[in-house]
Amino acid sequence: MEASSKRFEVVRASAGSGKTYRLVLRYLECALYDGDKRAFGKILALTFTNKAAAEMKERILEDLKHLADGGGDKLSELKKNLELSEEVLIARAKSLQREMLHRYSDISVMTIDSFVNRLVRTFARDLALEQDFRIELNSDQVIDDALTSLLERVGVKGNEAITGLLEGFANLQIEEDKDYRVRRPLNELGIAAVKENMRKVVDSFKDISPEKFKEISRELKKTTSLAENLLKEKSIAALVKIDELCMEDSDFSAGRVPKNLRSFS
Repeated sequence: MEASSKRFEVVRASAGSGKTYRLVLRYLECALYDGDKRAFGKILALTFTNKAAAEMKERILEDLKHLADGGGDKLSELKKNLELSEEVLIARAKSLQREMLHRYSDISVMTIDSFVNRLVRTFARDLALEQDFRIELNSDQVIDDALTSLLERVGVKGNEAITGLLEGFANLQIEEDKDYRVRRPLNELGIAAVKENMRKVVDSFKDISPEKFKEISRELKKTTSLAENLLKEKSIAALVKIDELCMEDSDFSAGRVPKNLRSFS
């Protein structure tokens, strides 16, 4: 087996079809390939859940023990794939087993979240993060904390643009006969913004200043008002025409047309 011949490998398997067997076999192939007893320290295995990570780590050590004892269901396949004699394979397995048990913390079988956490902490200084930073996986909590931080800036010197935006938003809520308090609608907006299909929309606002955003909002409101006024005029004209023709709501399917026209007028 040539290590360089398999740079990238995809294992497609449904539940219960033996993908853990195949992944553990592949892990052991990489760890036992060149006889380096610390090769496992260069292998990274990522899973989605802590349960899966614990299961995989347990299976690796269990199969390695069987190999070191000269048995196991992977002995013949590893001999063939690695092109090693049984004696050499068993010797490597024993050496690897001892090293993995002595350096258990170096076995990098973890969840994607744990890996990202470790990676971020490694480069915390380069990322200009506080020493006591924490990674929050609960998006609702992240949104709530971000919203609290935003509202704390209202009225503070240097945050006039943000204050003006939030005041404008509160006034808009009042104009539309809604609750003037902005926390709930902003929280709902935050929940919508973190969804995967909203990423491009959010990214498009990165280079827009609060002043520019306010200008765009005014233009949008103006355009929307013109469209609403036109719709109102057309709806009133249609209702007048219906009255002229002496038509009743019952003349329309479920009376939907006149009902909708009245809601627009």
